[in-house]
Amino acid sequence: MNKEICIIWDWNGTLIDDVHTSLECINIILKKHQLATINRENYQQIFTFPVEQYYRKLGFDFTKISFAKLADEFIHEYKKRMLDAKLYPNVKDVLEHLQQMGVKQFVISAMEIGKLKLCIENKGISHYFEDILGLNNNYANGKMSLVKEFARQRKDLLYSSNIWMIGDTEHDFYIASELKWNSILVSQGHHSYSRLSAVGNIVLRNLNDIKKIFSNII
Repeated sequence: MNKEICIIWDWNGTLIDDVHTSLECINIILKKHQLATINRENYQQIFTFPVEQYYRKLGFDFTKISFAKLADEFIHEYKKRMLDAKLYPNVKDVLEHLQQMGVKQFVISAMEIGKLKLCIENKGISHYFEDILGLNNNYANGKMSLVKEFARQRKDLLYSSNIWMIGDTEHDFYIASELKWNSILVSQGHHSYSRLSAVGNIVLRNLNDIKKIFSNII
């Protein structure tokens, strides 16, 4: 008998197209602090977790302004725009198809949990997920510990499952690798195709092939 399939989705840049939103917000902060702005290509090459490292790459000097203050400035701008970001094409179709196939789906994100749930509810897709997990702060310092705690709490389910992590950054790949899970990387988000191809063995341009991949597995 085949193992049950569990998919752990990332949110930002994987299901929701918020790259433009994030880029717009960080450029507002860069201008405010008289630093050079960046374009989408630059952004996809330097964005990383923990986000504090990304801010250093942008040129911020934490001896002059704290990372916490910068993170608060970013979130202030992001909150004003976050509900304007759209789901990527075919997201609802893919989630519905997987649910009909009996796949258990979760969201685990480095986004603050309150904002994460608000965004997902706003898009009308909460019912597709067994659980939605996010951080308890706005500092986006990665989700490794969050995923490990999830794995510990749901070990009975995960032990008997074929687990897949789907995300748009190297961070998603490294988490899946450490936990010995399968991974699929999607390059329409916060990291470029070339960057993801250097680490992942399944890298998609978009979500269009997800249904086919899991139809073949199941």
